[in-house]
This record gives sequence, structure tokens and C-alpha cells, in this order.
Amino acid sequence: TDDNCRTHIDGVYAAGDLRAKELRQVITAVADGAVAATALERELAQARHKGALTERREFSKKEEKPAQKPPRALDNALIPPHRGEELQKILAGARRKVSIHALLDDSALSKRVAAFLAELSAVAPELDIQKELETGYRPGQWYPALRLCDGEGNFWGIQFHGVPSGQELEGFLSGLKGAAGVGPEEDPALLEKIRRLQKPLNLKILVTLSCGLCPEMVAAAQRLALENPRIQVQVFDVAYYPTLREKYQVRSVPCLILEDEAVFFGRRSLWELVELAARA
Repeated sequence: TDDNCRTHIDGVYAAGDLRAKELRQVITAVADGAVAATALERELAQARHKGALTERREFSKKEEKPAQKPPRALDNALIPPHRGEELQKILAGARRKVSIHALLDDSALSKRVAAFLAELSAVAPELDIQKELETGYRPGQWYPALRLCDGEGNFWGIQFHGVPSGQELEGFLSGLKGAAGVGPEEDPALLEKIRRLQKPLNLKILVTLSCGLCPEMVAAAQRLALENPRIQVQVFDVAYYPTLREKYQVRSVPCLILEDEAVFFGRRSLWELVELAARA
């Protein structure tokens, strides 16, 4: 199986102790089940979105066929309707204009990100989305990248690498909330402490689409970048970046990598991240 529990047979997934792996415990078997189920659900949604699958339902003579959904809510494979509504609320209450700048290359992953952006535009046509096709290597830049910027195109220091879906989409939307100025209120003393951090800092956060603990930590890290221009945050869907997983021996998520050196596993609150940043 691959990292998403797919076998070499299309549509067939495997989970649990029959997989070749180092640790065989109930917790890893359950994790496999969650990964396999989520990956299969996404595969079916994408197939349906492409027209490869059609839903079939028989109606009795007395049953009325349901009305067609409006185009904006129709079969969004990566953006569920409730997330689309959340995005609309964010943009409606925005105190600052926010834009998304996508750095894409010619990889298959970039094509999937482009499809996500097309879906995003359909759900929120008022959102400013800029796409750049990168033909050369830019030192220190991972592709594809979704960068959060203000209305003038100034980079907020937050970028996402991968296709935001599942729990990752919640973290992505939390960044949009913060950039738009509609995020939750924080302790003024804590915010002042963040702004006083003087050392430039890079935080990498490795997540998966089924990690329920990841969005809170992603939101906390993004708040650091929004409050202090010397801090940059990169969020990676670890399924798409195996070199990072291998380099840092990632066995669980969320995984925080501070300045490409210190590695921390498990969720960290905003206060804990500030303390780690102050000691870096």
C-alpha cells in the first residue's frame, strides 16, 4: 500500500495489521482505517466530479424528485457546502482585503491545486486569486504554494503546500480569517509579546487531512505570522512531501519544525508556540 492505504488494484484499500509497517497496535490500525476511508471518499468525490460516477436513485410514483442544487453548491469535491458558507461569511465580515497568490509548476500536484482554486473561485468569485506558473527553481520555495497576501499583494508570511481538504481546509480557512481580520480575539499581552519577537523565524507544520488536532495548531502558528512580519509559516500536507517525512522521521502529526532543526510532535497552543519562538 501507499501512504493513503491504496493497493495496486484501483479502488481497493487495505488497513490494519496486514500492512507492512513497524508498529502493529490498535491505534495504528484505527489510524489506517481513517486514512483509507478519507482517501477513498476523496477518490469517489473526484471521480463523480469528473463524471466517471453517477449517483443512481429510484423514485416511487408518489415521491417527488429533488430540485437541482444551485451551481455554487453542486458537487464540490474538495469544498463541502458548509465550508463554502463559512468562506462567504469570512469575506462578508472582512475588515481587511485578502488575496491568494498561487505558485504552481508543471507537476500533477499543481494541477490538483489549480482544480481546487477553480472550485474556490466558483464558491467565492469575489475572492482575489492570482496564479503564477513557475518555470525555474526558486531557492527555498516549495511547489505548489498557496500564499496569503493582503489586497495589495503583500505576503502575510503564510503559505500552504498541498491540496486543502478535510481537516486541512479548516486550517486554511483559519488563515483566511486572520488575514481578513475576523479571527478570534486574543489576550493583548500575548499579542504584544508576539510583536516583540525580534529574530526572523520559519515554522514548518506537517499535517494530514484526517488530523483533528492539526487545525488548532495551524491557526495558532498562522497568528504568529499575522502579528509579526519576521515570522513565516509553511503548512505541508505530509502525504505529498515524503522527503520531509523521511528527513524529520515524522511518525505523527501535527509535527512542528522550527528553523529546520528542532522537531516537536503534538499540538501546541499559541502560548506554547510563543515560548518556543522566544527561546529559538
